[in-house]
Amino acid sequence: MKRAIFVAVVLMACSPAPEVKQDDALSSEAPASEIPEAPAVVSIRVLQDQNGQTVEAPVGQPFSVELRGQQPQGFSWRVVETPEFISPAPDGSVTLPTTDQPEQQASVVGVGAIQTFFFVATAPGSSDLVLEHRRFGGAPPTRESFRVRIVAR
Repeated sequence: MKRAIFVAVVLMACSPAPEVKQDDALSSEAPASEIPEAPAVVSIRVLQDQNGQTVEAPVGQPFSVELRGQQPQGFSWRVVETPEFISPAPDGSVTLPTTDQPEQQASVVGVGAIQTFFFVATAPGSSDLVLEHRRFGGAPPTRESFRVRIVAR
């Protein structure tokens, strides 16, 4: 009996890992390695350490907001306030793992992720863009919030 259990465990350890389904936000046709990083597709990157600051965004130019999240723990960033002069960019948003090891995915417990939101200023203006780190389903409590004043010219 012990030998049969040992053989079963060894066979399971040697079998290939199941395929991980890509996040719906990612294109099902392009692997994650082909998705352009934010600097290649946006004129301005707004990072987490810019919380509470003012950022200038040229009208008509896409910009990104990149925030570290804890999706495996049931939290994700959500836009809760958007100025009237800002629209989501056609690229939408993506979530990518923050690990250097490609075999680890954002769905693995303990692996964080960077959520990147793409926007474009459609007219001049100045107002706050606010995102909250919440549990899936929108249920409180909010873990943290991110606020940046966007000045579009």
